[in-house]
Amino acid sequence: MSWKQLSQSSLADSLASHHKSLEELDDIHELLDWTRIEAHLKDMFSSKRGEPAWPPLLMFKIMLLQQWYGLSDEGMEKQLARDLLFRRFTGLGLSDGTPDHTEKQKQANTWRSQVRNRVESVFGILKLHYGLTKARHRGLMQLHTSIGFAAMAYNLKRAVKIQNSCA
Repeated sequence: MSWKQLSQSSLADSLASHHKSLEELDDIHELLDWTRIEAHLKDMFSSKRGEPAWPPLLMFKIMLLQQWYGLSDEGMEKQLARDLLFRRFTGLGLSDGTPDHTEKQKQANTWRSQVRNRVESVFGILKLHYGLTKARHRGLMQLHTSIGFAAMAYNLKRAVKIQNSCA
């Protein structure tokens, strides 16, 4: 997959005033190992067709800012266009464009569907192999206990498989 190329720091970036308020997120930025996060996200979008996508790490940082500051997709788009603090945290230069809110929504939907797929596959296995097909007709305590035991059995089975694959 090709990613949009973000520009290197330009003369405009270096001339932008440096103020303490622009460094508020630097501690968080230095705290995390972004290369490991980027390695985890790199296979998120693997389509070979279409225009280059925004880098997944950039979109992940945008989602973090959106959560921390309680912004909607449209609000985040506006903040990225005009806020130097947000541009600095995400790595966008002054001459770089910004993802629009529809692009952000597409990426968020893809991430949600991948998480949903993982969760639903576990429940599918529990229903198929551990007899949890008639959960509606059981009492709450009995259901809680049987799901707990089924999840424990599933995790033990997975742990053995993982341990054997590592050996």
